[in-house]
Amino acid sequence: MQSISVVLIDSDTKFMEGLEWKLLEELGEKAEIESITEQEYFEEYFAKPKSIDVLVIHEEQYAECVRKQNVTLTFVLQEKETGQQDDNRVCMLHKYMNLNEMVRFITEKISRRLNIQSNTDANRITRGIMVYSPIGGAGKTTTALGLSIALEKQGKKVLYFNAENVQNFQWYMQDKTYAYDELATCIVNEDEHALSYLKNALGQEEFDYVRPMRQSALAYGITEENYFYFISQILEANVYDYIIFDVSSELTLFKTKLMAKCYRVILVLQQDALSVYKTEEFLRNIDYSEDEKLLWICNNYQESHENRILYSDILCNCTIAEYVGKENLNGGSITLEDIRRSNLFQATAYLLG
Repeated sequence: MQSISVVLIDSDTKFMEGLEWKLLEELGEKAEIESITEQEYFEEYFAKPKSIDVLVIHEEQYAECVRKQNVTLTFVLQEKETGQQDDNRVCMLHKYMNLNEMVRFITEKISRRLNIQSNTDANRITRGIMVYSPIGGAGKTTTALGLSIALEKQGKKVLYFNAENVQNFQWYMQDKTYAYDELATCIVNEDEHALSYLKNALGQEEFDYVRPMRQSALAYGITEENYFYFISQILEANVYDYIIFDVSSELTLFKTKLMAKCYRVILVLQQDALSVYKTEEFLRNIDYSEDEKLLWICNNYQESHENRILYSDILCNCTIAEYVGKENLNGGSITLEDIRRSNLFQATAYLLG
């Protein structure tokens, strides 16, 4: 296969060395990479017409002599953080974002536009993470979304998937739109080409997420067996590093099968007596002998209140990965931006990695 041409232009030599090295790790022999740091060579290089597959260039060098060239995909590096902006051909990126995150973004765009698979994509094994709580209102969805953000900050490619019967998590998102009804149809029919439908149903924050369905899963006729088949497909496709599954509180056969299929299970509880009791009853109904598979998060924690977890014969042996203070998760009014700014769930994301 013929390699693609990648040209990097910035006068910051240290930055360029790191960027070139990371792109070589990801693209290897699939790309011929050329770096330009000297102004004199920059002017000489663009004195003649060029045909470039991928151009990564500092905003100060993105002049008319560059814009008129035949470039398939351009990434413009900006000094000030204005948020990622992109169209089909030109993407604006903050130069000082996390380098791993920048390279992941660039290689993902290359993969989609030029059909070039990165080395990470080729060797990826997707890990499913199930976020569950036997207690309603314990902060399960905020935990799942927070983990998605925290893992993405580590440079991981993450998909959030809400598998509740009624999905209303879009309240947290900037984009409030729903998934196409065709996604529900392909899940019901257990369509072998479901992944092609999934692409059209994705929303994007820092991480990808499957947009919520307008009606309940029950209204569409989606059974738990349908869901499990669909989830198995997206796990086996190895498109993502992590898929975060947000499921409802009832314990069903589907959830026990999903627990077995996932790499880790995040169990969310609170410190009060009722929460501890419900968690104990849940544990009595599953095999949790593989306790290294379980990670525990205590939400809405108040240091001034009694912590009933410490008095439980079952839970006293469980290590709580994170205690999340009640002031950090301000009830139902919290938004994704609040979660993002709080830097919660970093410890749990580290343990998952």
